[in-house]
Amino acid sequence: MFEELPAASLDVAVSVSVGSVPLSPGVVMLAFSGPLTELDPSSASLGSADGPVRPPLSWLRLPDSQGRLLLLLAKAQPAVTPGAVLHVADERGLEDSVRIVGEASLPALLGTTDPATLLAVLRFIAAKATGILRLSADGDLAQSCHYLAHSLRAPERTALPVALCGHDLMMWRLPDGIHAGAGAHYALGRRSLRRVAVDDGTLILPGRQFEGGYLLPAEGERPIHLAPAGGRLPTLSDLGRRKDPQSLALYRRGVAELARRATTGESAPRLLRDLQLLAPVEQSQHYAAPDRPFGAALEMALSDHAGGVFLRGWIRDPLHLIARLSLHCPYGERQLALEEMHRFPRPDLVKKYADAPHGGIGLRPGFALHLPDGAPLPVAQWRLRLGLTTGDTIDLTAPPGITHAQSARDAVLGAIAPAHVTPEIMARCIAPAVERL
Repeated sequence: MFEELPAASLDVAVSVSVGSVPLSPGVVMLAFSGPLTELDPSSASLGSADGPVRPPLSWLRLPDSQGRLLLLLAKAQPAVTPGAVLHVADERGLEDSVRIVGEASLPALLGTTDPATLLAVLRFIAAKATGILRLSADGDLAQSCHYLAHSLRAPERTALPVALCGHDLMMWRLPDGIHAGAGAHYALGRRSLRRVAVDDGTLILPGRQFEGGYLLPAEGERPIHLAPAGGRLPTLSDLGRRKDPQSLALYRRGVAELARRATTGESAPRLLRDLQLLAPVEQSQHYAAPDRPFGAALEMALSDHAGGVFLRGWIRDPLHLIARLSLHCPYGERQLALEEMHRFPRPDLVKKYADAPHGGIGLRPGFALHLPDGAPLPVAQWRLRLGLTTGDTIDLTAPPGITHAQSARDAVLGAIAPAHVTPEIMARCIAPAVERL
């Protein structure tokens, strides 16, 4: 692959040539072989008559069937153009001058068409392009990577589009066996590259940018083709309204991925809110029969529009069967302590439970609580889970909790009868929520 040029034919004594391939007008890859594979990248010095090779520089040692290769990925510059004589040295004493020779393609540069080797180099290029080189939007580089990935395509390594997430996002279901893994995943579109997250066998990307592109998985010997949609796809909301387990599982995965992105992206929180508003409304569930040994209800769980949630309900537990409480939403759960709830009387319930066989409603069955950080993402409906001393659990579902700010403010102000609003309830529950609304 690398021809040896006689020193007499050069203006500078050159012992070996180094291959190069332009990946785009702004990026070039060089391949060092022979003794130069022992070059120490941490102390390497590279330069030519045009001056030193400017950073950033990224190196990769690659095993080869006939030895090893040392790859260099760099910004295009006069010092690394074909025909230039490159002086190479490091602090360990290695020193040489090499002629840069252009190669026709990346496989020709590497001297192999082995899929695993080419995929490893593709991962390296994608990692550096989306990292230190900051070339995620280099369309020519993306096209070069896409072309090479296409040459490695295997029919069984295909991800199928399953849903639209908003106007510009598409969700793919990946082939079996593709999971988050220990390494990074990269998506190759025809005009851009990006590092992506894979969650439980699904992937969400801008459809128009990556439809027909490829995923470079953290593990495996072949890229995964991101198949284009053959027709109209269902929306994520459509999947949530279906009854079959596969659709519901895909819906939950999509919501979970959007929730993960909501901490860093601007559009994900709004899309999550809209999905929650369009999700099927569950009927409110109370545990209120007087003949039961305990009872409870989560009557109100309202977003304060600033990352918090206001709760109001009641608990009747004369026999102390309730051992723990937890608040649940599509994004997880939060343990609650009975001691942190602010209690107040509920005279409207006294008559209903006056003759209950296991005991009445008690003096202060009502509870209120404001969790200032309880709802960082939009939640349509909350559930309160009661953990009993027997190990059993009971889920209570609140009415829908995403409302207009003024409506939520009025509801919080009217949540507790004025006669039962203590200074502590006002200061720690009502006022903080109303202030945000």
